[in-house]
Amino acid sequence: MGYPFAVLLPVFVGEVLHGNATTLGWLTGASGIGALVSALSLAIRKSVVGLTRMLQIAAAMLGGSLILFGMSHTLWLSLALMCFVGFGLMQSASVSNTIIQSLVPEDKRARVMSYYTMAFFGAAPFGSLLTGALAHRIGAPHRRHNPTRVGKFTMNWYNYIACFFAGMFLANVVPHFVHGISGDRFPTPFAHPSGKGLSSPTMNVIWALVNLVVGYILFRVGKVSRGDNSALVIFFAGIAAMSTMLSVRFTKKQAK
Repeated sequence: MGYPFAVLLPVFVGEVLHGNATTLGWLTGASGIGALVSALSLAIRKSVVGLTRMLQIAAAMLGGSLILFGMSHTLWLSLALMCFVGFGLMQSASVSNTIIQSLVPEDKRARVMSYYTMAFFGAAPFGSLLTGALAHRIGAPHRRHNPTRVGKFTMNWYNYIACFFAGMFLANVVPHFVHGISGDRFPTPFAHPSGKGLSSPTMNVIWALVNLVVGYILFRVGKVSRGDNSALVIFFAGIAAMSTMLSVRFTKKQAK
């Protein structure tokens, strides 16, 4: 259902962002930039080790970015999210294809790839049909669903969700950035073996910056700085939740 997002882009451009063909071109180009970065990241890989974990991250990135894009009413934020959408889309498609071809014995590869291609392209029209039906039923997002008024701004339910995850992502910046600039190896989602190994200081800094960018985007979507006390409480709840999870996880890891 995430793949036919391009079909619905003109609706968001016209009814949500109030743009024109140029706006649609910018959004499509932003998606292409993300896809290009994804392709280059795969081209420089030396082995398929860690691709399974990367597939999970890419799928989550694709779905999460599309959800946030649907909530966005700002062009610059939508452009940033489309970069993540393009990255997740290209990474998911390429990595799944690579994993299958790497694991399947050579004498069965053609048959397996034929099944994979049939499932991949054969299921896509059903996802497009469901996406179109939901889009027709729900329509483009508008600010009409019981918003909370905060001064001259409105707070919707998804703004509060963004506040919570903004706190979580920003809290996750601290340990990776501190260990990275200190030159220490530290676990990241890209460590080998997954869940046990340690990543290089450079990878920790990069992962910290990714969390910082995502956290900042969510911070803006959640309107944390607009003076709503409940948004601030939820934001700090996200920080507390992530901090507690990290402390428990790394305490158990050190105990082993």
